[in-house]
Amino acid sequence: MRLAPWRIFRTWTCLLCGECCRKYFVPLSKKEAFRIRWKYGRETIVRKNGKFYLAKINGECIFLRNNICSIQEDKPLACKLWPFYIYEKPKRDKDKQLAKFTFGSKVFYVYVDPFCKGLNTGLTPIEFAVKEAVQIYLRERKTQTYTTSPFIPTGKQKIPIIRALNQIVARPMLQNSVHRISKQYLYNLSRFTQTKVNRPCMEMQHDQTKIVILRPKTLGHEYQDI
Repeated sequence: MRLAPWRIFRTWTCLLCGECCRKYFVPLSKKEAFRIRWKYGRETIVRKNGKFYLAKINGECIFLRNNICSIQEDKPLACKLWPFYIYEKPKRDKDKQLAKFTFGSKVFYVYVDPFCKGLNTGLTPIEFAVKEAVQIYLRERKTQTYTTSPFIPTGKQKIPIIRALNQIVARPMLQNSVHRISKQYLYNLSRFTQTKVNRPCMEMQHDQTKIVILRPKTLGHEYQDI
């Protein structure tokens, strides 16, 4: 799998494209597998080479409904963390400083799957999502704010201002097929702290058949085969 250190990206927002739910089989712990099987039925789980995964129907996760996970309360850990991968040792020495994330007295090395279309989109600084992912990884947090989509209904629950702003900035990406986001308009933390938010510059081409998002090239060749 091709992973990149998290610091080479500025922002991350889940766009509800559902592509991760189609591309991958979701790995489960034995505890997760038994809980989901007991609650939703044996057909929801498959076993391959002694490991448990969520089943797929027609090439997508069995729980995917209109590009939204239908088991938010029982979402597996792998789904909560994706596209972030957390390690206690760096995958490569040359990028360990770019992957390094300090949480309290602990040091982790966090990488991102560049397949995700939400990288460098929206307004959420990627460090917000990384911190939350580490908390979930350590089982110190159960609820998701920055590691899930701002478009998923939250009922009467209060949501942070950045997540609310994402609904304004990133929503057009769900309604149009092609977007080119200019690097110079990407989120700038110092600009935001001065309460000055610039909407990304976009070029749109409408096509109802599919959604494709073209992101700026942020990866160097040295990160393609981590």
